[in-house]
Amino acid sequence: MEQGSPILEAIRLHHTKQDLDELKEAVEIERNVIDVENQWKSCCLVVDRRAVLFFSQLSISLIVLTLCVYNLVVHHDNCDSNQLYTGLLTMIIGVWIDAPKMRK
Repeated sequence: MEQGSPILEAIRLHHTKQDLDELKEAVEIERNVIDVENQWKSCCLVVDRRAVLFFSQLSISLIVLTLCVYNLVVHHDNCDSNQLYTGLLTMIIGVWIDAPKMRK
């Protein structure tokens, strides 16, 4: 059985005002820890690690997509190179689009 968040468990167990105030303090501490873990600092810059990774992946994907579409349009008569660029194009699209989910 999966364990839930310790904060949610504490909310379910404690209902007094004092306990909830302590819980709010614990939530704030946990939020600060998460913020510090997701920051990259340099001498003159502080950035969110998740944003840097996302925009790096996005820009590389857009560059590869542009290259593939360009080469498919320009070299439309060369089947060997079309296979390479079609494969790259479908792989990048497949990485970004979520798989369908089955509902019960």
